This record gives sequence, C-alpha cells and structure tokens, in this order.
Amino acid sequence: MQEDTLREIGNQLFYARKKKGLKLISISQKTSIPIYVLKAIENGHLNKLSEIIYTKNLIRKFANCLDLDGQKLVEGLPVDSLSNITSKSTSYSQIFSKPLSISLKPLYCYFIYIFNVYISINIILTVFLFFLEKKYDSISDQITVNSLSSGIDKSNIVVKVSGKGESTLKVIVDNHIKFNGLFNEKIEKVWQGEKSIIIETDNAGLLLVGLKHQKPTRLGRLRENKTVIYEFNEVNKSIIKNLSTKYD
Repeated sequence: MQEDTLREIGNQLFYARKKKGLKLISISQKTSIPIYVLKAIENGHLNKLSEIIYTKNLIRKFANCLDLDGQKLVEGLPVDSLSNITSKSTSYSQIFSKPLSISLKPLYCYFIYIFNVYISINIILTVFLFFLEKKYDSISDQITVNSLSSGIDKSNIVVKVSGKGESTLKVIVDNHIKFNGLFNEKIEKVWQGEKSIIIETDNAGLLLVGLKHQKPTRLGRLRENKTVIYEFNEVNKSIIKNLSTKYD
C-alpha cells in the first residue's frame, strides 16, 4: 500500500517530466536534488529515500518544478508511510553531503578563484618589475663608463640630449652654461666638452641622454630632480659619471 502510493506519485512526476521534455539533470539543477533521489521518487523505491518529512518536501519541490500542485500531491502520502524503513535509510544529511559538494558550485567560489589568480599575477608582476628596475638603476648608475665608441675623440666628452616632454634643463660644459631653460620633445642637442658636462633637470623621466654613438636612455624617473656630471678621467682615459638625485 505504501509503495503503491509512492509509485503512483512517481508515475505522475515521470509522465509530467516527459511531457515537458525535461531530463533529470535539468530538474536536479533547478531543485538541488541529486539525480539518484529523483530516480528513487519516480520509481517508488522507499528503501532509497529518507524520513517522511524530508521525502515529502523533496516530492513537493519536484512537483512544483514540473508546474504540478506539489502540496496536493504529497497529501496523498500518509505521514507514517515511511516509518517502517527508517532503519534502512540514510539520514538526510548523509544523503546530500557528497552530492551537494559535487553538484553545487556556488558562483562566489569562481569569483574567489579568479580574484586569487588576479592577486597572484599582480604579485609576480610587481616582484618582476621591482628587480627589473633595480637592475636598470644599477646599470644606469655605474660610476665608470669604459665603453666609448671608436668614432669618438677620446680626449672629449660628447653627450646627446633629446626631449620626451617639457622640462627644465641646465647644461654646463667645462664650467660654461650652454643651455638654461625649457626643453621639450622638439629639441635635440649634442654638447661636447674637454673636462666635464653637467646636466641638471627637474623631470629626468622626460629626457633621453647618452654618450654619442650610444643609444640614449631616460635620465631618470618622472618628476625626479636629477644632476648628472660627466667628467673625463686623465688617469685611465675614461668618462666618470656622477649622479645626484632629489625627489619632490
């Protein structure tokens, strides 16, 4: 009698689902009820279901999902219809613990995963850029520049300066001021000295400076006050580069 009642309910649910052309996996996704539990309800398998209070609720959700009157449907199932199989069934929490952990994938879990990936990538990039900047600074701040091009007169200092934006620039060649004013991207100058060339600017990031026949590089960082002194060393016939930096 008990099994017949559940089987009759299961048949109604089965034919209603088939009529709508729905698969059990679709019902499972909408109701969060594992597929094997839906099958047990449709087939009237009492021994695969839990206590009556939970089973009636599952049937109600199943029926409502198929646009049936779930409340009216479960009223035909007596409250004590499943009491004789309690010992055979697994508790509701046991039934749903594993399936739910597999089938339910809360959207926030994916957001957390994406956020963690984003943070990890940013940390890696930050560390990489930090060491790259350190390497650049160590190269640009070398005390001695020994690699002069063969085309340069080694008794002179030749410095080429070009602008990448507007900044103030002061150039002193052998203790004589050769330039003092605004320097912009339209200006490109080459200065030559016998003893020293001093370059002062309030925005080192907007100046490209280099010895002649060498590729110019940025003098420093944006909005950085910087003074660079190129001096000819008579002892080892090389150019000494002294740096002085001041941040705003």
